[in-house]
Amino acid sequence: MRLAIFENAVEHDSYESKLNRMLSEEFIKKGHEVSVYIPNNHTAIKLKDINIKVINEIMPNDDSRSLLTKVLSVGDEWKRQRVYKYLYMEIMQKKIDALCMYVSHYKRLKSLYSSVLLRSPLPIVLLFDKIERKENIKFLNESRKFLENKNIKIVVLSFTKELLESRIDNMVLVTAEMLNNENEVNGNVQE
Repeated sequence: MRLAIFENAVEHDSYESKLNRMLSEEFIKKGHEVSVYIPNNHTAIKLKDINIKVINEIMPNDDSRSLLTKVLSVGDEWKRQRVYKYLYMEIMQKKIDALCMYVSHYKRLKSLYSSVLLRSPLPIVLLFDKIERKENIKFLNESRKFLENKNIKIVVLSFTKELLESRIDNMVLVTAEMLNNENEVNGNVQE
């Protein structure tokens, strides 16, 4: 299977980049062909067996919370939508068979929900971690919007089973405890 991983981060040593490299290595071990799509302001490094594809767009840096950043957020959203459209075109041109995206915050679900990726006929996995307890309800509310989109699966990495009780149909919860028991993770992901 030709798997694509979209990397939002612009630093090759960021948490997201490290996670994506780990995922890529695991997918390759299982016999998949992996391409990592990065924005053109990414500080990419060449990785063995991983095809790096540069998207001709600069992704906004979500780390800054300055007033100027908030004013420029409309432009940032426009850039995000252009990147999502590029990924959608790759899907529609049958260059990939599935897309995996690390999503850093529940607010990115709003961007994705208004994107052309919603119409993708192929599987899209949205990978979350570090959902703050105070944002659980907001996260779940945004996640419910994707229930109609059977091709979109939300995977949450968590240290607790707190979200398990309120988990929705399009969500898979993977806890640290489950990672220690590989059979439980494999069974959970294959639901």
